[in-house]
Amino acid sequence: MPLTEEQKAERVQKRRRANALKEEARAHRDEARRQKWRDKGMYLTREQAAAGEVCRGCGLPVIDNLGSWPGTMYLTDEQRVIYDTDQERYREMHPNCDAHRWSMAGSRATHCGYCCPPIPMSREQAESIQRIFATVSERREEELDIWVRSLTCGHLVEQCVHHTNREPSFSTQWCPECEITRGVVSSEKVVEAAARMAEATGLLRGFRTAELVDSSTLPGLAADNHSGLRWGVGSRGLSAGVDCCRTPRCRG
Repeated sequence: MPLTEEQKAERVQKRRRANALKEEARAHRDEARRQKWRDKGMYLTREQAAAGEVCRGCGLPVIDNLGSWPGTMYLTDEQRVIYDTDQERYREMHPNCDAHRWSMAGSRATHCGYCCPPIPMSREQAESIQRIFATVSERREEELDIWVRSLTCGHLVEQCVHHTNREPSFSTQWCPECEITRGVVSSEKVVEAAARMAEATGLLRGFRTAELVDSSTLPGLAADNHSGLRWGVGSRGLSAGVDCCRTPRCRG
């Protein structure tokens, strides 16, 4: 007998919840491991790693100065033997870790994302990232979709996502009521960025239209009308944006 639509929907919901619980358990596992690293002082400084200290998780050097492996298709016969031996050793050391791998540029030792605490970024890396973020424009609320996410605990949380993203990307989210990371069962978009942008555009047009009427009838507004032009209670004044452009109203 074929399933009814209700039974199909119930199965989909059960599958989503099972996946959410799996992601939640994984997040808790990783959080506990990071806490263990902090409690036992297992993190190496960059200077310690450069000096040759071994990883406090697996015992292999973090920086071995052997040079990075070339692409596997470019390995020589001799390199292939060493590479395959290293890969086999890794699988023996981390058979059930179910985690990513990481290594340092210029080194061949491969480390486990679950067993091996990473080392901090260099000052140059941090400065490079800072320069990238410095070029990012300020957050514009009207460009964000608003999603409501249902968690495994039954609580609902809101998340803002830029409209260029199809949906929120993280499978887990912090629950402020439970004060713990929870798996996300479902996500529903409740406010479209397009609607927010249309509303913002309408407000801006309203501010501009207001210049043509008696300012004494307008409420006190704190928002900028146009590059520093501000409305106050019953009066219009120019802030630091005087002569910001060549339009007559901006010139006052």
